[in-house]
Amino acid sequence: MSSETLSIPMFDFSVLREIRKRAGMTLSDLSERSGVSLGVISKLERNQTQAEVGTLYKLGRVFGMRATDILTLAEAPLSNKKQAQEYYSDGFQFQSVKYAKAKCILASAKAGARISKPDVHH
Repeated sequence: MSSETLSIPMFDFSVLREIRKRAGMTLSDLSERSGVSLGVISKLERNQTQAEVGTLYKLGRVFGMRATDILTLAEAPLSNKKQAQEYYSDGFQFQSVKYAKAKCILASAKAGARISKPDVHH
């Protein structure tokens, strides 16, 4: 696994800021109610650190949420984003789907079809 792959954040905890603001709370309010330090909450909201399960549990209780609810909301969009493209070449139908840094290509054709210049290698 390359260091470039490891640098992609798995979770985007800036969602905590939105949850907190919708609840009408300041950082201090949330810190006081949850028992999590103001510094940790601030770093989480700015994606400068990753959360521990215990921290998410404490924060979630304040909002009536489970730790897993917060994780689901914070799941980085990079892991879900996709770009799809469909194209035809030489009797073949190609479907190309990109997820973050992975690309999958599916090629299909009628039985007996031949390809002289494989587009799949572009």
